[in-house]
Amino acid sequence: MNRIKAARKAAGYTLKGLSDETACTIKPSRIANWESGTRAINVECAKVLGKILGVTPGYLMGIGESTSSVDASLDAMTQAQREMYVLMLRISRLNGADAKAGLAILKAYLKSRLEQE
Repeated sequence: MNRIKAARKAAGYTLKGLSDETACTIKPSRIANWESGTRAINVECAKVLGKILGVTPGYLMGIGESTSSVDASLDAMTQAQREMYVLMLRISRLNGADAKAGLAILKAYLKSRLEQE
């Protein structure tokens, strides 16, 4: 699977949803062209999408293996791991009190799970 498509799907975006995150500066058709290999992504667009998807621009351009935010390949993740990644990515985009609340919920859950072990 193409890296752009894999990162988009792992982050839970549709083509339109990802385009919307760029304030529609990158159209869904352009993203689809990159994903299909019809066109190559440029550095500036890779920077924009990388920030949204939580991966490096180089990763989206096919340079290097590291996603920086995810140690393992997105393709190698289980469904549960992908869902957790999507949730953490969405929490990371929240502002102020919402971000603090999301973080507190995750910390409380992890603390309770670690205490059970």
